[in-house]
Amino acid sequence: MNASHFSKLTVLVADDSYMASLTSSMLRTLGTRSITEVYDLRGVATALQREEFGLVLIDDGLAPGDPVEIIRNLRADPYSWNRHVPVLMTFTAAEKARIVAARDAGVTEFLKKPLSANVIGLRLMQALEHPRPFVEAAAYTGPDRRRRTLGIRGPDRRTKRS
Repeated sequence: MNASHFSKLTVLVADDSYMASLTSSMLRTLGTRSITEVYDLRGVATALQREEFGLVLIDDGLAPGDPVEIIRNLRADPYSWNRHVPVLMTFTAAEKARIVAARDAGVTEFLKKPLSANVIGLRLMQALEHPRPFVEAAAYTGPDRRRRTLGIRGPDRRTKRS
């Protein structure tokens, strides 16, 4: 994917004002032109209801509330036009349990701060060029959490949903 692909991307950047501005600047360096910045979780909820995005970049420390819960609600809402959007979560320091919780809520990829345009570009390409299938199950809705496909021993008992 090159800069011309990123130019068509509509991105929601959710972080404190300084980091949102810095991240937006890096996205512009990659060729992204349509960027919406929000600085708290209320802004995230409002933006996700008002506009369709091609990508969401959200910081794990955003307040007030829990960004993981916002993503879980987004994935669970069958009427949201952003339900299937790739979500990249940034964090300064996170424990394994927090990353697992975010993954289980439907976060697509993770970025550790400090960020660079190169790292953002690589994660964007991963999320957009090689999207994982979207899974809808009783206990989880979001991108397939498995990174690789393993063979099945015995009959395949999964059922397709329509």
